[in-house]
Amino acid sequence: MKYRSRNFWMVLFLCVVLAFGLANMIVNRSFVLIPVFLIFAIPSVPLLYFNYSLVRWNVRRNANWDTEAGADGVEPSEFRLIMGKVGSWIFFAFALIVALIQL
Repeated sequence: MKYRSRNFWMVLFLCVVLAFGLANMIVNRSFVLIPVFLIFAIPSVPLLYFNYSLVRWNVRRNANWDTEAGADGVEPSEFRLIMGKVGSWIFFAFALIVALIQL
């Protein structure tokens, strides 16, 4: 059996939860809110999965613009990584709240 990381299983679980949320909206005929749900649901999972890569890219890009030495060896701070995760989880939670609203 191939080794799968915990992140893969987390992404799979989040996608299943979002699929159930979308199914709930379809069953309850909340078709007006589906675009809002998709706007927040689709980016939330990749933002969670690729948090470190996105934050690292952003820090390196800023280092390239701000210094002459460039971004050699620049790593993101723990605060930026945590704030990236918090923002992604807020997107995910908002998508689930939208899925639970019944019009």
